[in-house]
Amino acid sequence: MTERHRRRPWRLLAAAVLTGALLPLAGGAQPAAAAAVPWTCDASGYLFQSPNGRGTKPFTVQRVDLVTGANSLLGTTADSLNGVGYNTLDNYFYAWDFTTSQLARVNADLTLKQLGRPTGFPNTDVNIGDFDQAGHYFAANGNATPALWREVDFAPGSPTYGQVIGSGTLTPSAGGTSRPTGRTSRARRRPGSTARGRPPPGGATRTCSGSTRPRRR
Repeated sequence: MTERHRRRPWRLLAAAVLTGALLPLAGGAQPAAAAAVPWTCDASGYLFQSPNGRGTKPFTVQRVDLVTGANSLLGTTADSLNGVGYNTLDNYFYAWDFTTSQLARVNADLTLKQLGRPTGFPNTDVNIGDFDQAGHYFAANGNATPALWREVDFAPGSPTYGQVIGSGTLTPSAGGTSRPTGRTSRARRRPGSTARGRPPPGGATRTCSGSTRPRRR
């Protein structure tokens, strides 16, 4: 047997050991997570509902033609949502998730990304939610006493992203509507933002530019 043939079995053994070591790694590899899908701003409204009650599926999303009032079922979400608002800075809906008791981002495929409950955000239901032009989410429970509201920064790239930057309470005014009192804030007003002293109106039908048809449940 030549020197060349004597070395070949060792090469085969080394190749077998190397292949055997790599197979578990290949078999255990995890696929990359699916990328989040932003929404495309259009002229429709979007109605988030729990037609059978807050804790009972289905949790539906309807697309509404704001000219004719016609609606069509877009799909369902895994959890019950309310206080829905649209962030024009990143083209996502955000909402209070009743099922998990935390904030959530709604992707265009209706999957949810859980965002937790920021420090200073009350552990209470939210039935009012909307965004200003600075990417700040305002949320409140209009049925609570006192009715607390919070302002959360969801402006992409902001150093206070995901944090509560404003807070206060709602009290009935002489005309029967609610007004904020005891407001605190750690954020500066940005050019182009809406009035920072007032939480936005309640509702669950949303367009990419604001809210229509206020609705509470």
